[in-house]
Amino acid sequence: MNMNEGSLSSNDWPLVPYPKHIIRTQGAFDLGNGGIVYEAYDAGAAFMAEHISSRCEEVSGCRPHIGIAGTHFPTPVTYEWDNSLAEEAYQLSIRPDRIAIIASAKRGRWYGAMTLCQLINADGTVPCMEIEDKPDFRIRAISDDISRGQVSTLEHFKRIIRFCSEYKINTYFLYIEDLFRFQKNPRIGIGRGGLTADEIRELAEYARDRFVDLSPLFESLGHQDQMVKMPEYGEFREGEGSFSFAPADPRTLRLMEDFYRELAGAFSSPILFAGLDETTDIGSGRSKPILDKFGHAKVYADYYNGLNRIAKSLGKQLWIYATLAIDYPDSLDLIDKDIVMVNYTFSGPGSGDAWWDNLYTYMPIVIEKGFTEVVSPSIINWKRMFPDYTWGYGTTAALNKEGIEHGCIGSMNASWADDGGENFREYNWYGYGFQAEMSWNARKPVEQGLFAARFGAAYFGPGREHLGTALWHLGKVETDYSFGTFETLYGGKIFIEPFVRELGTAQKAKESLDAFRQLWFQNESRLSVSRNAENLQYIDFAYRRARFVTELPFRSNRLLTLFDEWKRKGEEKLRTEAMNELEQLARQMKQFRYEFEALWRRSCRIEGMDYNLTRMDGFVHKVEKMKEQWHGDRT
Repeated sequence: MNMNEGSLSSNDWPLVPYPKHIIRTQGAFDLGNGGIVYEAYDAGAAFMAEHISSRCEEVSGCRPHIGIAGTHFPTPVTYEWDNSLAEEAYQLSIRPDRIAIIASAKRGRWYGAMTLCQLINADGTVPCMEIEDKPDFRIRAISDDISRGQVSTLEHFKRIIRFCSEYKINTYFLYIEDLFRFQKNPRIGIGRGGLTADEIRELAEYARDRFVDLSPLFESLGHQDQMVKMPEYGEFREGEGSFSFAPADPRTLRLMEDFYRELAGAFSSPILFAGLDETTDIGSGRSKPILDKFGHAKVYADYYNGLNRIAKSLGKQLWIYATLAIDYPDSLDLIDKDIVMVNYTFSGPGSGDAWWDNLYTYMPIVIEKGFTEVVSPSIINWKRMFPDYTWGYGTTAALNKEGIEHGCIGSMNASWADDGGENFREYNWYGYGFQAEMSWNARKPVEQGLFAARFGAAYFGPGREHLGTALWHLGKVETDYSFGTFETLYGGKIFIEPFVRELGTAQKAKESLDAFRQLWFQNESRLSVSRNAENLQYIDFAYRRARFVTELPFRSNRLLTLFDEWKRKGEEKLRTEAMNELEQLARQMKQFRYEFEALWRRSCRIEGMDYNLTRMDGFVHKVEKMKEQWHGDRT
């Protein structure tokens, strides 16, 4: 297979995640002219039948019939129960005259239906085969930072949930700092897009119907910049300038208990994830005397165990980040063993960074200490024009494989939104897709080129493998351009000092963008995709912005050269060339700003948008300042 063409061989199927066992048999089942049968009392089966029928119509224009048991169809789709299978396992038997989805539980049956949906061809047929499948990890999750930038509309949150359901991701965490509207303090989340308890309950019910657990990741110590600055919480703050609550103050636990009760009333999930990462400011203020007396390990452990008691009283299982094991390993002997440890890293093993590498070192140690553990890679999407899918894919493959081999129960891939969350969530589908693939098949990570082709067909519809490969190339840009597109656009170097070392990597990034363009715009096929066409405009926008940024070092250097020559020679043609270039840069950024706002409003709540628009305005301001220099005295 030629990966650059985004094609699949005759032995590969457009399935994400890929089943454990597939045996291809002769013939095809004509689903478009078939019928789907379910028991009248089984509401879940009726819902699933409607989903299969709608998918067939979406990709082929043909809509299968649906009928209750006893309805005769010459070629039926039926459900069968087999109690020998695990809860999430399924078998899919596709023959020319019938399809059987076989499972022991409704969740496994749903997953069988999702695989069937991905196999539907553009003519409404399904290739005959026998599939046996089950996941490696019990928990397959994504976490979504909604607290530092974008907050999706309810409809967009539902779209994310539908994606999780289709690709067998069974847990969706909302990362919350102050973005929940607590009744205890109605001011929290005001003007920031905070979600109400009723909105969470609506999303949780929507997710539950689709076998997705909507769970809170509520930062319960640090990462609370917004809350600790509120006057009513000043006395709970670690210290002036701190972003954390003080763990040594017993009132902090009582405050968390109030928060936890409201979260537990909104989220039906059995999980309450307390975060507790990156609390580097603890000890800088009111906790210092107790830390000096008892040490970090005991003070942290006492606080964590207090949170655990609260969570258990509400019927929840407490999860925390496991980084404390590296910073204060003695704490592992003091923390309650029924707390689930989440081990995150954004690097593969052997990176050379001692702290990140220790996350792999401590993985078996945490389990040996008696804890249940979950691994957490990232799609590497923050402060970028588009996620770094070279880095993110490699880390996800490595960490998930290490996790399953060491006995971890799950994997949670993180989407972060540092510094405004300018990276649209609509760019994340590919990353969520490879998390689905590699949490289901953690022991055998697939080569990214093959995954990309499978994803293209599964996500955009039959015959669109090359669009997935195009996303793979677009996801190489950040790795190729090692200086960082975000830093180039918004850093202090533009128009001030020449880009030198960045030019080589910028050229390499442009080659990946050329490969993307060749595939993405191939025969205008993206304009006739059968699925997820609403994502196309976002990807087009990401491509054009990435190209703008990777060309910027060359354009900035040229302007600096022109300015230097003009100061020496005073030739008007130099001024004219420079002014035309500056006008074009300003015009392009203003157009990007206009499009960004339109795309933001389509999928996100309005809060958080202005922060990003102001940054774009800042770029235009730099251009205007440069123009003023050209109008001034050459000396």
